[in-house]
Amino acid sequence: MRKIGKRGSHSRRMFLRGAGGFTLALPFLPSLLSSTETRAQVPVQKRFIGIGTGHGGVPAADMFPADGVAEARHELIGEHHAHHGALPYSVDGDTATISPVLSGPSAVLTPELAAKINVVRGLGVTRYMGHHYGGQLGNFAYNGSGAGATIDQTLAWSDSFYPDLAGVVQRSIHVDTDTRLGRGLPWGFADPIARTGDLANIPVERSSIALFDALFGGPEPAEPETPRRPVVDRVLDHYRGMTSGRFADAARMSADDRRRLDEHMNRMFELQRRLETRGSVSCGALERPTGSAGHTRDDLRLRKSPIDEVNNATWYQLFNDVIVAAFMCNASSIATVYARTPFVDGWNGNDWHEQVAHAGDGETLGRHVNAIFRNIFLDLAQKLDVEEADGRTFLDNSLLQMTQEHGFLTHFALEMPLVTAGSAGGHFETGRFVDYRFRESTLLPKRHWSGAKAEFREGLTWNQWFANVAMAMDLRPDEWRHPDNAGYGSLIVGADHAAAFHDGILNAASDPLPLLVRA
Repeated sequence: MRKIGKRGSHSRRMFLRGAGGFTLALPFLPSLLSSTETRAQVPVQKRFIGIGTGHGGVPAADMFPADGVAEARHELIGEHHAHHGALPYSVDGDTATISPVLSGPSAVLTPELAAKINVVRGLGVTRYMGHHYGGQLGNFAYNGSGAGATIDQTLAWSDSFYPDLAGVVQRSIHVDTDTRLGRGLPWGFADPIARTGDLANIPVERSSIALFDALFGGPEPAEPETPRRPVVDRVLDHYRGMTSGRFADAARMSADDRRRLDEHMNRMFELQRRLETRGSVSCGALERPTGSAGHTRDDLRLRKSPIDEVNNATWYQLFNDVIVAAFMCNASSIATVYARTPFVDGWNGNDWHEQVAHAGDGETLGRHVNAIFRNIFLDLAQKLDVEEADGRTFLDNSLLQMTQEHGFLTHFALEMPLVTAGSAGGHFETGRFVDYRFRESTLLPKRHWSGAKAEFREGLTWNQWFANVAMAMDLRPDEWRHPDNAGYGSLIVGADHAAAFHDGILNAASDPLPLLVRA
């Protein structure tokens, strides 16, 4: 999305037009506000987007800028120094480059947008997790003992993040090509308000029009002759009868059954709130999309053979348009996007998992991640980089992150790359390459898988990164800190990972990240 006209002679409206013909007209231009003082008084909702990719296995030399870019040293703990530098940026023809994989059209990846991006190396999960799905967002125990909700769900149910739910239709949006539960990125508690009960995978969206209708209201259904009483009201009557002892069988209800009943009612209350809010969002001239991801499967299939990058990109960008509209209209402020589908134009194999990921085909995996960076990450960043009421852009007030399931060796979650855009309302420095590895270390834990070998230096934990995300989004420590360890989520150190994470690193997992958090 871009501004139309010159400052001082704007049209009254700005427009977002997506591949599906979706148009959003904002009801004001922030630049028409009279002063920076007036802008500073406008309350702004922060936002979070987590983009995840399956596998990993991209060679470090292709994924990250060269070590020589980050030459400045910063003492972390004892002899452990981090290295940092300005994010590199170059243009060759129509292609702008941060690293071989992090490259894209220079018309989109402009110097101004690159200045809002960070690349971080040296973050690791402290135990072996294999295919961990939710580990990319903070569920580091693979839903086992000590597991917690992913960061998106912690934010979604935080009173600090959502102090006022007026107009919020969906606390969080989740896009994925795979609807099988147990294999997705977001995980939340059975009772998210009390943060208790079993963890469950959060259902995902596969139709951009259905998502639009859920947020903004679709075609009006025919009114029944006799209005029906809301289902949740009837269920509430039964619930009150059970919990008050009015019903004869209430006395036999066990503590576990009472817990399950409370969890169910909390979900029902949330459903009723969403139904009452749906269609009430007012956001200027908002037109229903004409194209859909998920509805026109003959035109927008993800698993065509050979793979068609344009179709894949269209599928995700239709969702991007709806996510951006939801953010701009405050109908939601959290989204996750799992780009698990192969994204390599023309690839014609029949088993991506075995033929590419498990075979350690770093060149193909690099092309896959580059396509996700170009078509999803940069597309979202550009569409959000539009000024809002406080003088910053929607991107500035957001945190957009892109992660992989593994680092540069498939099945090992050490040195998982992190790419971000936005500063979460000024909380983070941007335009930086930060390397938290202990480069001078003589402890190089060797890992091997399917004959491949790699060496990983000590670094910091993903627990510390997500603690910093929670702090950037203004959460209280009691809303995110794990009761048994420092940092976000379970900090269980596997025997084969112990050499990579000494006590000083583990104990610092709740601290602000140096070189990224603004003083």
